Amino acid sequence: MKRHYFIFIFILLTFLLPLFPGRVSAEEAIKVKLIQAERYGKEGKPDFAFLELRDLLQRYPEGSHVAEVEFGLAEYLFLQRNFSEATGAFQRSLSKLNYDSIPRVLGQIYLLKCREKTSGRTDSSPELLAQLKQELSSQKFFEAFDDKRTQTWQSPLGNLYTLDEFVDHLEVLLNGQPFYTITIP
Repeated sequence: MKRHYFIFIFILLTFLLPLFPGRVSAEEAIKVKLIQAERYGKEGKPDFAFLELRDLLQRYPEGSHVAEVEFGLAEYLFLQRNFSEATGAFQRSLSKLNYDSIPRVLGQIYLLKCREKTSGRTDSSPELLAQLKQELSSQKFFEAFDDKRTQTWQSPLGNLYTLDEFVDHLEVLLNGQPFYTITIP
């Protein structure tokens, strides 16, 4: 019953928001779309989450949400095994993300994984790996951790990333499962 209520509210908001642009701020509409996309992702409906994010980007192409939304779109393309499109989408997202942010590190890791998948080799992008290691070893990135050993971030698709920092390496978990490990110089 609750599920039908949320779907009804979402459909109602989707059709009513454009009719009353002065009543709901763009910021509130963006927040509703992001929450709905995340909810779809958590419910195992990534196609619907992708549609929400794509619609959000089309309706509101500028703002602080754009990099995060583009990351979610790129993440979806990767999960659908569309590695060439995911590569371009992650590159667009990276150009807008803060240098010392967790999504930026994750985007670079996804780029590495995209190149590995398309080339079939794990050493297909040594320059990108060197750049990632340089960013990880920089003091600026570790300031984002505030001296904590573990940092988490939830993507717009509802995936939970955990970054466990050790003295010599960084382990990245995706929804509790190993995703990537990188040694830090």
